[in-house]
Amino acid sequence: MRFFLIYFVMGVCLFGCTNQQNEGMDALVEKGDMAFARRDHVTAANHFNIAYLKIPGDISLIDKLGACYLKTGRLERAKVFYKKAIEIDPDHIDIQIKLAQLHILTGKLSEAQKICDLFDKKKPIHPELDLIRADLSLMTHQLDRAENFYRKAVLDSKESLRPLMKLAIFLKSVGKHAEAAGILKIVKKNTIVSVQLSLLMADYYLLDNGYDQAEKFILDAIESEPEDNSLKYHLVQFYLASENNAKAETVLETVLENQNDIYLRMMLSDVYILNGKLEKAEQMILKLKKEIKEPIIEFELLQGKFWLYTGKSIYASAYLESALDLNPGLGNAQYLLGLTHLINGNIKLSENSLIRTLQIYPNHYKALLLISELLYKKKEYHLSLTYLDRLLEKYPEDFTGHLIKGLNLLGQQKYSLAKKEFNVSVHLSQRLYIPYYYLGLTEEFMGNGMAALTYYEQVLGSYPDLTDVAYRYCLLLIKTK
Repeated sequence: MRFFLIYFVMGVCLFGCTNQQNEGMDALVEKGDMAFARRDHVTAANHFNIAYLKIPGDISLIDKLGACYLKTGRLERAKVFYKKAIEIDPDHIDIQIKLAQLHILTGKLSEAQKICDLFDKKKPIHPELDLIRADLSLMTHQLDRAENFYRKAVLDSKESLRPLMKLAIFLKSVGKHAEAAGILKIVKKNTIVSVQLSLLMADYYLLDNGYDQAEKFILDAIESEPEDNSLKYHLVQFYLASENNAKAETVLETVLENQNDIYLRMMLSDVYILNGKLEKAEQMILKLKKEIKEPIIEFELLQGKFWLYTGKSIYASAYLESALDLNPGLGNAQYLLGLTHLINGNIKLSENSLIRTLQIYPNHYKALLLISELLYKKKEYHLSLTYLDRLLEKYPEDFTGHLIKGLNLLGQQKYSLAKKEFNVSVHLSQRLYIPYYYLGLTEEFMGNGMAALTYYEQVLGSYPDLTDVAYRYCLLLIKTK
């Protein structure tokens, strides 16, 4: 009887302790949920972390931690927790989708694709998964495949406006403006605009170069959830896309005042490079080197870009090649390597890298422009014009494209066609003297001395110190007299 009482008391004690532990856990999670609801994501993460240390295998808890780190802009930390959850349950589709979205946000397309491949055999009906497939297809220029997935996501999501808006953005990007505008009207009828919808509206207006409207939608999203630092990441991406690098720098510096995320610091280093603040970039890169023990794509690419911008292209190529060894599908790295090879005098290697860039991104503006100029200088006029036609189909009002096309036609002695291209360049940028010089040169080659002199005079009126133009002008003046 005595032993029965002892066991009974022990059982009561153990049961009581377990209950107290559960109550403690529940209280921690509840506090975390309440903090998250009031958008105090740092406090929420603290509560969830304490709970996680006690129950490291709880997927819902890990998911909550990932969401907190995402909201505070600690993107790499969010990835760590989403990956932990997937280690426990690889088939957890919602967390896999969140991780894939994060991979796309940080430019790791191949990692996002692996997640899609995982579910391809199982074929679950999930609109968010279809949107990821669509985005990846669009980024790899599989336009028909992208459109199919966007439309499938719209059908499967029923009343959700997000897939509908994503479809509108796609349709606008491929020139189907009427259908895109029709969808936009439907979306605008909705009186409640969510944060995600605001970001998509910004993307839509950005396609029309409506920078003011796009910025307003992103700022509206931030105003509605000012504690969400991931929204500021979108603002940075917008400023970079609109070449407002100074604002991108300001936003990143503000975000990094309260955190130390490696990915965001690499991004700020990149912005410092773009803004010519190479000393600041170098200081940050040196600090990152002490923390990053294994080669990672973004850091190799960043170092390659740093050496390229500091004029030490001989060092840049090694880092760019290292980034491409880790991921051969990096179009921007391929382009920068092509540029580096060109600066280093390796013309054939440069051409090969630019061709690989265009295999990844067929409409890469800078690659099309650079390879067409490179081929022009090699007097491969026909091939250069092939690339220029691609460029001008996508960017019909590009001044430099029309100018290089004119030079190719001039090299082929197709003077009338060359004049047409130079005149288009004049129309697109009336303040620059270059098209007038080449118009003068074309007229001179055609034997129209007086017309050539008129163009040369226009150039020298604004730029009297251009010796080549002055020389041609004087020589032609003597000939015509």
